[in-house]
Formats: sequence, structure tokens, C-alpha cells
Amino acid sequence: MVDTVVPQKTNESIQLPLLDGSEIAKRVSLLRRIGSGELTALISEPLLHEYRKQVRESKTDFVQAFIAIVSDPQRRVFNWAPWSGGHREKAQKCRFPAHDIHVLRTAIRPNASAIVTEDYPMLKSHRCILREFRVSIVSPLAL
Repeated sequence: MVDTVVPQKTNESIQLPLLDGSEIAKRVSLLRRIGSGELTALISEPLLHEYRKQVRESKTDFVQAFIAIVSDPQRRVFNWAPWSGGHREKAQKCRFPAHDIHVLRTAIRPNASAIVTEDYPMLKSHRCILREFRVSIVSPLAL
């Protein structure tokens, strides 16, 4: 699943051709892989609401296509994991940002999944979240 910060940072004026290895090229590559079906976008109602609120105007074709995919029930995977006090305690122990719990709940599945973000507090909690929830937290710049 893709944290809102990634489309936000990709939603800027882009000079083509993209420089190989640049930050914007790596973000665009992630969105292209989702667009091609190579990667699947996990989505939940709270996350979809956040995308629509924080990426109000799609300034690039890449972001526009991404928003279309996560809005289309045929092209996305809807996921909203059950949540209990025990889950909350684990997330707190891992120092996962409380205001981003909706991101973690969207990513939790029976099989391993990943959150793609550039949010440092989330990235910092990677090892513990992986151990407790089987969810990797990675930067699009590392893909």
C-alpha cells in the first residue's frame, strides 16, 4: 500500500525525460508498476479519503492514473484489518505514528505486505512492525 506522501511528492511539475535514479524517477517507477499491474494497491475507505483530501488536484498523469486505480473497485484490493487493543499496544510498542494507524490497518493481511512511504517515523518502525504484523515499511527511493 502506498502512503499519501508518495503521490503528494510525485504531484509536481516533471521534466521529461526523467533522470535515472532520481527521487522523482523512483516515485514515478512505483506508480507505473502499480498502473501496469505488476504491483497491487491495497486501499481502505480512510486511505482513499486521505488521498482525495491531500491530493486534490492531480498535476501529473502518473498521479492521475494512480488515483483512478485506487478509486476503481476492479483494479484495487480493498483491505481493512480488524483492530483490537492488542494491535494498538503492539503498534505503540513499535512507535508507529498513532495518526497513521489507518495506513497500517490497510496493509495488514494474512500474507506479508508492504507500506511504501517516505515518512521517517514510519520507516523507523519497520523492524518491529515487520515482526509484529508481517508488514514491511519501505521507501520508494529504495525500490
